[in-house]
This record gives sequence, structure tokens and C-alpha cells, in this order.
Amino acid sequence: MTVNKNLFNEDWLKIVLESSTDGIHILDTHGNLILYSDSFLEMLGYTPDEALHLKVFDWDNFLPEETIHKNLMLPDAITTFETRHRRKDGSTFDAEITAKPIFLDGERYLYASSRDITKRKQEGKELFLFHHLMDESNQMIFILRIEDGFIHYINNTAASILGYSLDELRAIGIEKIRRPIHEDEPFLTHLQALKHKGTMTNHAILIRKDGTEFPIESHTRAIEYDGIIYNIAVVQDISERYRLERALVEQNQKFSEILDRLRLATDAADIGIWIWELKENTLHWDEKMHHLYEIPKEDQTDTLSYTHWLHRVHPDDIHRVENELQNALQDINPFDTSFRITVANERVKYIQATSIVKRDSHAQPLYMIGINRDITGEKILHHATLEAKEAAEKANEAKSAFLANMSHEIRTPLNAIIGLSNLVLESNLDPLQRDYLTKAQTSAKALMGVINDILDYSKIEVNKLHLENIRFDLNTILSNLRALFAYKAEAKNIDLTFNVSNNVPTHLIGDPLRLQQVLSNLIGNGLKFTASGEVTLSVTLLGTDTKRHQLRFDIRDTGIGMTPQQQNNLFEPFYQADTSITRKYGGTGLGLMIAKDLVYLMDGIIVADSTQGKGSTFSFNAYFDIPSADEYPLPEAPMSETASGLIPNLHILLVEDNDLNQLVASERLKQMGFTVSIAGDGLQAVEQAKNNHFDAILMDLQMPVMDGFEASRQIRQIPGKETVPIIALSAAVMQQDRELALNAGMNEHIAKPIDKMMLRQILAQWFEL
Repeated sequence: MTVNKNLFNEDWLKIVLESSTDGIHILDTHGNLILYSDSFLEMLGYTPDEALHLKVFDWDNFLPEETIHKNLMLPDAITTFETRHRRKDGSTFDAEITAKPIFLDGERYLYASSRDITKRKQEGKELFLFHHLMDESNQMIFILRIEDGFIHYINNTAASILGYSLDELRAIGIEKIRRPIHEDEPFLTHLQALKHKGTMTNHAILIRKDGTEFPIESHTRAIEYDGIIYNIAVVQDISERYRLERALVEQNQKFSEILDRLRLATDAADIGIWIWELKENTLHWDEKMHHLYEIPKEDQTDTLSYTHWLHRVHPDDIHRVENELQNALQDINPFDTSFRITVANERVKYIQATSIVKRDSHAQPLYMIGINRDITGEKILHHATLEAKEAAEKANEAKSAFLANMSHEIRTPLNAIIGLSNLVLESNLDPLQRDYLTKAQTSAKALMGVINDILDYSKIEVNKLHLENIRFDLNTILSNLRALFAYKAEAKNIDLTFNVSNNVPTHLIGDPLRLQQVLSNLIGNGLKFTASGEVTLSVTLLGTDTKRHQLRFDIRDTGIGMTPQQQNNLFEPFYQADTSITRKYGGTGLGLMIAKDLVYLMDGIIVADSTQGKGSTFSFNAYFDIPSADEYPLPEAPMSETASGLIPNLHILLVEDNDLNQLVASERLKQMGFTVSIAGDGLQAVEQAKNNHFDAILMDLQMPVMDGFEASRQIRQIPGKETVPIIALSAAVMQQDRELALNAGMNEHIAKPIDKMMLRQILAQWFEL
């Protein structure tokens, strides 16, 4: 643009510069300030004398220098951009610049207009805080692109009321459904005006798809997002809400701006707005508040006050809520709470309340403005959920009790079967009798394994499966496994091999029983699914730090193997690779799932690698604590079970109510070289303990007359019996049974039938066996 020199005189400049509210300034190509309006100097805080020496970089160094020079050298284009201006005092503010090159007497200059947009940007940020409420709002909401009126978004309420979808509205354009009240008001002109004003309220007529019309009031705001300026319009049907809006405006004129900003949130969340003027002690409620508290607005003849509200608050909540209000007024804590109110017919509602405090320049509170929301339904649902949770917990307790009782009832006869068969197998039998009895015992142990799996699974379900952390010798576990599976491997003519690397530590701290359970399951599966060949257990050391060893266990077999699909579901509960009617291999389908969870508790993972027809390899790693020098396992007791290897005069009191169990246990103890006395219930055990010396007591838990827990507690009260070893001997093997036994004063807990090796290891803590 070239300036007409004849018009470019002082009077003309004075008129232009003094009439503009924007900060007009003209720069030469070096960025020197040549001309300026008074509003520009006021904006920056400089005096006219100081302005003579200003350059553009004195007030704007937030844009790169090349960007400013680019605008100075543009041939003939108007550009608008945002930056930040720095005042003379060093403070900064957001500014919008409109710039265009001009020419005077052949010289290039840059005409620029600065506008402070700090407030506009702040208002844009505030509006975005409410954006997430738009989709659920029961008001009509539109978002339009200001540049061309393109409909960017409408909410569900607008689409439902107008009968159009978003795509349909985009196709026909906003001007097809909006008719201005004043015919000479083009809608795009309104949008452009909004671009400069930031916020506007206007009235118009909206046209539904069926042709019907209705008046609306539109509250609009211009915001910028990703370089594009949008108009957010919240539209209300005046025909239904005009009276309420007029009443609120007339009654609360000084709060109109606040109410406008809260309107989106209140409509979306179905909440009421309240304002408490502290000086006058008056309350201003919108219609929703009257509805919540069931105080009809038309019946309210006098001015609402704090007392009106307080009379509705439940007496048990008044003191707490008043304290919270005072804390908010004193700026100690924000007011965000819930309380009960009492309405007609003594009904109780639950209210959620939130507010902010407006203060004067001296930080003194002027008024509180807040919201109330009815949360009675949520409270009812919460209480119902708690009741359901309590019922579920009781059901779990009942389930646990049932499992414990069933375990005891099933284990008791099974223990007798296994114990008696052990005793008979140690007598002289012909081969056929030994074969029959061995198979019967194997079946009983298989049934015991099923029970153990089910109990372990039930504990896993309720997160009650826990590991012990005691010292043990890995060699002992491997010896037990060899003894356990040697017969089965020999019967199937399968080589059972254990390979332990030389650097594997054998003195460890962990849960030996659970480690043996995992290895027993995997070795047992290997033998079960292998018809010929070998099953090999390999143990290697993966690493050691200052506290723990990490060991790896690999169990490889040459059995039937698995398909990829079978491997995918292998560790799921109740899954079995062979699910046909003619199942050959049996099992509960729980063993591998339990093994996986036990390995997880050892901070490890278990995986399977298998090829159908060629065998499988199960591998897992596990961590074990390193024992200190004084925690190394004691030397193993001699493996010989002859009388010369035991202490023949060790006197044991066996407390057992079941005749068969008495027979099995006493015979087993006598075989181990012990002297045995028998008590048929807990009361007899207490009497015998008072009158006799016993080196150790084996105590059943569930007995008539007096159970083992009470008997143990009473024995501990007998002088001289405070330290006698009391070992729980029970068919109850749940974790809580062990804990109850220890809490009652018992020292250890072993399951029926008596395992000689386990009993020897336990007694070795007190006696040199």
C-alpha cells in the first residue's frame, strides 16, 4: 500500500492515532519506532520522550528476529499473529498483532496494531475446563469455525431438538437453520464480530428439520485452538427458560457473569447453584436448589437466609458441616463435603456440596458461591455394594469352612487307609498281596492328591496361599523325590535322572514343601505321559546377589508331547490336554495352574516347550534367600530307622480320638522306637500331662469333649509343661489351621498320616535323633 503524501499530515495522523483503542505503531525497516498512538505507549508504560529511542526488540523479543524482519519485508500483505509484549517494568502480556507494509515517498514502513488479548486467552482456557461436560449437557451446544461458519460440532441435545445429524447440518450450513431477529444481520458478520469481542450473547430463531421454529438465547465465546478460532455457543430455548433467566438476572445482577460460566456445568450434572452473601447473611438459590430442598420458590415469601438452610441439615451433621464452612471462610480447607438433609415426611437426602469463597482486596470473604447435588441414589448404591461385598465375604468364609470340614472328614478315613496299608506293606506278604495293596495305597494317595489340589486352588482363589521362609537343604528334597518316583519309573522301565550343576547351592531359605510340590507335579506328569525313554530333572544356578540365589529347574521327558493349542491353555485351571471320553491319564487339571502360582510366589515364571510325539520340557526359575553362617541346615539325621539310630526311651503322648488313627499312629511311633501313651480327647491329654512326664505330645485338633487348641492352651498353664514340644497332628491342612495351632501354643504342625522323615526332622529341633 502506498500512502498519499497530501493526506499524510499531522492533523490526519492525530485523528487516526487518537481515535484508536488499539496500540498503533509504525516501524521503519530497521525496527525503529517512527509513529505511535497514545494507547500504544500506555500499553507499554513508556513516556513520549522514551518512545523516541525505542526499537521493536525493546517490547517484543518473544518472536525470532527473522520472523520480525520477514513481516517488515513482506511486499503487500496483511498478517495477524500472536506474541507477547514486554512493558517498561518488565512484566509481559499476550498480544495480537495485525501488520501491513506501507510506502511513503518510496520508503518502506510497517504499520502495526497491537491488542492486549490476555483476558481473551484466559477466558478461552476457562471454557475448555467445561468442554468435557458438553456431550452430556441437556443444553444445545454448537462449535463453529469463525472464519467461514463451518459447523465443527453439535452435542446430542442439539441434534435431538433440531432433528438433524451433524453431517446433515454441515451439508446445509448454519444459516439454513438460524434466522436472525433482525433481517439485516448476516450470521458471518456476527461471527467476525465475535472474533474481536471474545464473548457475546444474542437472540435468534432456530428452525427444526420439520420446519417449526423456536426462539433461543445464545451465549457464545471465541477460543483459539491449533491456530483456528472457534465459536462455542451454548443455546437455550427462551420459550421455556426465559422467565427463570430474567428472575435470576434481576435478583442477582452482580453475579450474572459467574452464573453464566457455571450454567454449562449445572445443566450437565443436574445440580443447583447457591450464593451466600456474608454481609447481609442472605442466600440466593436457583430453581434446582429449591427442588433439592423441597422448598417451593413461589411459597418463599421472605428472603432466604443461612438459617433456612441450616434448618434442613440433619442434626447429626450440623456441627461438622458448620466447622467445614468456617474452615473454608478462614482459607484453611476448601468446602467440598457431603451431608444429609431432612425434607418432607422426615425423609433424608444425601447432598454433595462444593463452593468457592470470593474475597476483597484485603482477603476478607465477601460471599460464597457453590453447588449442591443430590447423591442419595449413589449412597444407596454404595450401601448395597457394601452389603453385597459383606455377603460375598461371608460366602467365602462359609466356603472355606466347608472345605476345611470336608478336608478333615475325607482325610480322616484316607489317612487310616494309607497308614494301615503302610503298616501291612512292611509285613511279610506274598507278591500278589503286595501288588494289590500297593495299588490300593497308590489310589488312596491319588485321591489325597486330588483333595490337596482342590484345597490349594481354593486358597489361590482368595489369595490365601502363602509361602513359608525357612531353612532347608535342596539335597533332602531331591532325595525325597527320588524315593517318591523311583518305584513308578522302575515299573514303567523309564530312566529317572537328576542332574545338579556343581555350583548349585544346596543350603537355602524358602518353602521346601511348596518347591517339592511343584517338582513333584512336573516329574509326576513327565512319568505319567511318558511310555518309554527318560525323565530328567536338571538344576542350574542362574545368578546370585547379596541376598538371594536364582535357580533354574528343567524337567524334560520323552513322552507324548503337546500341540501348540494345548500349550496355550496349559496353565489354566481345570484344563487337561486329554479331554476325550476315553481319557487315559486322569487328573484334576489343577496341578499346573497351582504350580504356576507357586512359582509366581517364588518370584519366578514357568514355561513349557513341547513337540507332539517327541516330549515336553517344563522350565521354571525361582529365588531363594541365602542363609547366614549360623542359619545353615543342621546335619541330616541318619537315614537308618533301626532302633540303634533312635532314642528308645523317648516318651510320646499321642492325643487322638479316632480308633483307627490311634492304631496307625501308635504303630508308626513304636516302629520308630518311641514309647507311646494314648489320650482319647483333649481333656484326657490335660489330665495325663499333669500326672506324667512326656518328651513330646502329638495333638489332634478336632476332638470331642475338648479340642486340641484348648488342650494345648491348658497344658501350657501346667507348671513344668511350658516348653514341652506339642506338635499338631491333624487331617486339617488349611493355612488357618496351622496358624490357629501355633497361636494356641503348639510348636509345629504336620498332616496325617505320620510321615516318619518329617516327624524325625521336626523332633530333631529338640532331640538329637
